[in-house]
Amino acid sequence: GEEGNLFGSSTPNPDNRHQAKSTPKSSDKTKSSGTPQSGDKTKPSGELFPSDPMSLSRVESHGTTVHVAIQEQLSCLFDDFSNGTSRRIEGTIHVQAGDELVDQPFLVHIQDTNKHVSQLLEEPTICQDITSQVIESENPGDRVLRVNLTPKHTGETCIASYVCDSELRPIPLLVKTKVRAFHDIQKVRVGIKIRSNPANTVSMTRLAVIMAVPPDVNGETVLMSKEGGVWDSMKRLIAWSLEPLEPGHVIEVQCQLDFMVPSQDKNRPTPRFPVLIRCDAIDEQFSNVDISGIHDPTIQDTDGHHEHQQSSPASASSPVKINVSRSTRILHRKV
Repeated sequence: GEEGNLFGSSTPNPDNRHQAKSTPKSSDKTKSSGTPQSGDKTKPSGELFPSDPMSLSRVESHGTTVHVAIQEQLSCLFDDFSNGTSRRIEGTIHVQAGDELVDQPFLVHIQDTNKHVSQLLEEPTICQDITSQVIESENPGDRVLRVNLTPKHTGETCIASYVCDSELRPIPLLVKTKVRAFHDIQKVRVGIKIRSNPANTVSMTRLAVIMAVPPDVNGETVLMSKEGGVWDSMKRLIAWSLEPLEPGHVIEVQCQLDFMVPSQDKNRPTPRFPVLIRCDAIDEQFSNVDISGIHDPTIQDTDGHHEHQQSSPASASSPVKINVSRSTRILHRKV
């Protein structure tokens, strides 16, 4: 079936193979237009793993608008040897506000209508949980936090982190790997097939594949079915940075390598190639966590009126305007 499509014929086809670019060794002195030099910063762990796409550091904040970024990460581990699996979804909530809200506390209402969150921890230095003083919610996962940003928190600031319930089990990606050893020609081939779930609503971007090469295989001999692969001899990793993956679409990566030591022993164990797939999605979320502003009924002066109504840009009790952005990250490991 599909696994058979990971490989073509049983013999290598050099015309469809591409040499990997190699990261430099410390002893490399000569320069070449196609190979990174010792002073270059092009490495699999750098370009392939850029900063978070939803970083608020590029957002300009003015007035009483608070920019909120909900970022969730799905970490999956699949052990083919033991058939064991594990999944974990973690989230963070970051805010960024303008100078007008420095030292002006405001409330954020964290809503979890489907009870996806099993644990939420606020940042105690700038947040106070006042849920019981403000709302009587039928959803036990709802939280109201009073946020007080100081002058050193004018940039992107994390106000809370959370872990989702294990019952939340999205499947945004399907990954198949296949390894075949050809002892007659002393080579091994690896195929990786990544399929985006057709039910996904957005593309998977910043897609990267990192594959560890075992010590009995010579990574220097790698030939690839796709251009752009990078061989890191120090870390013994092969890395690809791939094009965005649309919902329902498939990307395949294949490579061929030589065994380090020739052997005609057909009972020699097939090498194992642990794989990490990493990708991001913008305007996407695994849970249904949402954020809104809410007025603060607890701030009153001695006359029973809200404080700072005339002196501050916005009444201390008035809800701030919330502008929410969402993103997800997937770390899919197969060992």
